[in-house]
Amino acid sequence: MNTLRICGVGVYESEEFYDYAAEKGILIWQDLMFSCTLYPMDDEFIENVKTEVRQQIWRLRKHTSILTFNANNENELAIRKHWYKADNYTEKQQVSDYVALYVNVISPIVKKLLDSSHPFLLSSPSNGIETVIEGGIAQNPGDTRFGDIHFYNDQLNLWQDSTYLTPRCATEYGVQSLPLNFTMLKWINEKDYSYMSPTFENRQHGTGQTISNLALIFSHLPIPSSCANYTRENITKCTAINSTEFLNRFSYLSQINHAITLKVQTEHYRRFRNQTNEVGEGNTMCAMYWQLNDVWAAPTPSSIDFELKWKATHYEARRFFDQLIVALFARGHNLGVTIVNDEVNEIKGAKLVVNLYAWSKGFDPLSSIIQFVDIPALSAKTFYFERFAFALNDKKSDYLFEAYVEDEQGRRLTQRNYLYPDKFYEVDLGRLGNVAIESAEGSSDGLSYIIKLSSTGLSPFTWIDIGIPYLGWLSDNSFTMTTPTKTVKLHLVKPLKLSKDDFTICNMKNCGLN
Repeated sequence: MNTLRICGVGVYESEEFYDYAAEKGILIWQDLMFSCTLYPMDDEFIENVKTEVRQQIWRLRKHTSILTFNANNENELAIRKHWYKADNYTEKQQVSDYVALYVNVISPIVKKLLDSSHPFLLSSPSNGIETVIEGGIAQNPGDTRFGDIHFYNDQLNLWQDSTYLTPRCATEYGVQSLPLNFTMLKWINEKDYSYMSPTFENRQHGTGQTISNLALIFSHLPIPSSCANYTRENITKCTAINSTEFLNRFSYLSQINHAITLKVQTEHYRRFRNQTNEVGEGNTMCAMYWQLNDVWAAPTPSSIDFELKWKATHYEARRFFDQLIVALFARGHNLGVTIVNDEVNEIKGAKLVVNLYAWSKGFDPLSSIIQFVDIPALSAKTFYFERFAFALNDKKSDYLFEAYVEDEQGRRLTQRNYLYPDKFYEVDLGRLGNVAIESAEGSSDGLSYIIKLSSTGLSPFTWIDIGIPYLGWLSDNSFTMTTPTKTVKLHLVKPLKLSKDDFTICNMKNCGLN
């Protein structure tokens, strides 16, 4: 199910929003506007809360797009994890006030106005029925055995499947990425367009993330050549970090890191849709990343920037949220491949194709496996392969894994998916292919263009851009080419006259360097 969450840090949306969501088949998880803080309990405030909740539930309950209502975002967790300390306000008192507000005041109003088709949650993350059993606030909100979790930890290896928890539901997770220069330079002066400038720092609202983003991204991706003599531990000492050239490259790298982090994490959750691990965790039936869109041009976790430009993550999300996907992961020296089928029909006699490439060997796989499989409806089915053990040892940065599924007639049922080395900075970028735009042909109405591409070798994280302002999206972007040609379609909201020269293309070898 396609779902958006209106978080408690936001606003109640307009009637048109909910109607449009219903028209497009998008469900809405609706928070009430309580989030990440302690609230007063005086009579005036409580009366204000009662009025707000009555008005909004009465207004919104008629919308068929509403999936569920949720009383607050992270307030239960905040109390139990002691996020906020106030003099003469103990945890016991905070718990008592929390129960009074959400269980005794808000919950009866909501339940009186809603029918049984709309579930009502007290908080997110929370432990569902277990929280109710514990009196409305759990001792350990976000327990993987119950309810839902939020996951944020930039200190871990976020390109590795085994890093992640295995919950019943994951309703918030993400990392930051930067908009590309087209967006940022519309809102800040060019003289301020450097990573450590006061203006750029003012737009960073994640505590400490100016520094931590450097360490996070360069733990996977190559440090730009202007700072090649530095490591991720001392990169801030490189004077070139304040150059426009550094920021152009770093913005691209941040989007690739963002995309792969969310890809690996989301695929991990989806792999456990009908499976449990050895301690009973799993049956994971939802994954909702934070966040879709932006309120300004800045480093944020959004997948669409403030100027409505799709980041690399949003293109990746189209792939990892597809109805039928194939996900790859490493378990020691074994390669795991999971086929996730969210369709209501079983697929019989499908062909699972797994290829192993070396960056130095071009488009010819070093090794391939073909296995015929039946894929049950509404399922996730995992296969393990030992043949590739040599490529999952200490030299795994030399290799790229690919998998996809075809039907009996050889038609691809899934998009190609990849397992990238988590130390991508070890890859010799000089061995990557050179990509080019061969042609760009527009439709008669100027609302679409067919773009034909070529590459001389493997081309990871290939990025197409347009040199003039436009509003639209590509049928694919931030993709990896394991074939010498590819065709992509540009969709425009308004007609635009473009030529081949208006398009640019690059990959990990040179994006952000020109």
